[in-house]
Amino acid sequence: MGVGVRALAVVVGLALSGSVNAVPLRTNTSLTGTWTSGPTRILLATATDQGLWAWEEPTSGSGHWSYLGVFAAISDETVRAVPVVVQTAAGNWETHVFFPQQTDSGTKVGHLVRHDSLGQSWSVLNDLPPLPGGVKAVQVAAVSNVYRRGDYISRPTQTVAELGLYVLGSDGGLYDAYYLEPFWSNGWTYFGGSFGAVSGMTATYDFVGGFSTSVWITASSSPYAAGGLWESHGGVSASPSGRPWVHFSTGSHPNVSLGQVPAAVTWYDMNQPFTTSYEHTRVNVYDTSGNVMAFYRDHGAGGAWDYLQGVQKSGSMAAGPYIPNFLNAPAQSAVVAFDGSGSNRLMVLGKDDTNVVSGTDTWTMLPPVPDVSQAGTPAFTRIEFGGGTGYVYTVSNAGRLMEYIPSTNQWANRGYPGEKYYDQEYVNASADSRGYTGDGDWAVGELKAECGPTYQAVGISHSATAGYSLLCGSTDTPTSHTASQYTMSLDQGQGIGYHQLGAWDPDVFAQISECGTSDVVTGISQRNTSTVWPPATASMDYILCAPAGSLASNCRPLLFPASNNIEDPYDTPTWGNGNVKGECGDGSAIAGVSRDYNTGVVRGILCCDFGTM
Repeated sequence: MGVGVRALAVVVGLALSGSVNAVPLRTNTSLTGTWTSGPTRILLATATDQGLWAWEEPTSGSGHWSYLGVFAAISDETVRAVPVVVQTAAGNWETHVFFPQQTDSGTKVGHLVRHDSLGQSWSVLNDLPPLPGGVKAVQVAAVSNVYRRGDYISRPTQTVAELGLYVLGSDGGLYDAYYLEPFWSNGWTYFGGSFGAVSGMTATYDFVGGFSTSVWITASSSPYAAGGLWESHGGVSASPSGRPWVHFSTGSHPNVSLGQVPAAVTWYDMNQPFTTSYEHTRVNVYDTSGNVMAFYRDHGAGGAWDYLQGVQKSGSMAAGPYIPNFLNAPAQSAVVAFDGSGSNRLMVLGKDDTNVVSGTDTWTMLPPVPDVSQAGTPAFTRIEFGGGTGYVYTVSNAGRLMEYIPSTNQWANRGYPGEKYYDQEYVNASADSRGYTGDGDWAVGELKAECGPTYQAVGISHSATAGYSLLCGSTDTPTSHTASQYTMSLDQGQGIGYHQLGAWDPDVFAQISECGTSDVVTGISQRNTSTVWPPATASMDYILCAPAGSLASNCRPLLFPASNNIEDPYDTPTWGNGNVKGECGDGSAIAGVSRDYNTGVVRGILCCDFGTM
């Protein structure tokens, strides 16, 4: 469910039109995320106009989009806005974001901050000096002296905030800057090697003997250096000679594919943080054939390659700490990849370094993402909040953010940034009320309520003895639902179980009908009591279904036999004329309806999310 601006019209006739103000997300730009105090999950994404947005979702309460007020200079999927969390000397938590910023005078390193503990909004900081010689920022990576696990966040070193910031310049050089609260180091330090083109860069940390970092890059070969995976490791404030480059694309896996950001993570065994003998690092990449592999090392020394028996098509993977959902489970790492074998599904693998045997890994396939079918790899990332898989995010073909909810094993539609939602109410208490009539009379002799061509059903209202109205919803980037419409009979309970929830209305007298798994409700009908003798309740008999354009996901029952049940806490329920109402949240639509066997009056609706609306 998304959160947006709403407008309500009570009409019978053509659909309300509005200007297109939504800003879809770029489907080929890497997503990044973190979690911070609150706790709140923060997902960074770039819109098609290059504006930088944050989807912010507290553990308790609804998520929302925040425009960060800046434009990112992003041209391909390897460039990212990078969030890091710090704890200040005063004990307050802050989230910092670094990114290549598009300005009138060129591209610089942009810096945003939000003081999470103080409840403040995002601010732009102009505290970073320009890169030397007019060099433009192309990619960034950053780490802080905060250790973050799915169930744990801590500042183990020093008593102040520390940051390491790394930038790939337009000259192909690599530059770093160091922040020790309250000051940045003086200027940028060049620490690049003699590589060919650097195509991806990320950074990890360790806390052994202070605050150290590793910068990982994928680079093409040059006359002076081989291509593949490289690392520069050392103290965060070390000179270039104190953090030399080491080449890891050797041995059995030399052919690391370029064009990817290495998915790297450092973690410590449970209850043993910040100790050399309990430290582990895994850097996940794929080779030129798409085979996923990880360079791993334990205790800060040595290292080897682990073949992970998976295939990634293109783009970049995501990695982070992983706490399995079973008693006394060891801390592990997790990697998320987009299955390149043809399933078009994201997959997750949790693994530590105690059983590195090639060919023995079992990936967990996530459910199909609604509206993701392109041949390329969509943008995706993972935030490791909680145990197990954590929260995975991707972008639908239409540019909407889709969030994997581990507790339901389904995808939720978080909409576009700035998306507007429009509602129309069709009252069929005493006469037909239809926004579209091109499909003829699909329920002869009954009172019909039907959405307009680009609207879908999102709510129903009723009294104790009859239906009153159908609420239809749309956005400022609508989808048409006029093709291949069909009816389902509530009396016959057609389609029950299509969404694999069984009898989702538990009442013994409930009758359920559901549309197909890629379809939405666009109309309802009830008996015309003026044609029935003796007078009977105005039983709801049929639902009208139409293709949604993507699979239903995050389906959940919403029951309202006697009192309102409105999903969206920001919605003002001004429709329904005082009758009992049930309404799905923004970005969702009705995919099924239940009624009472004795009265024929609606009891509940099945709300689902779709990647196309």
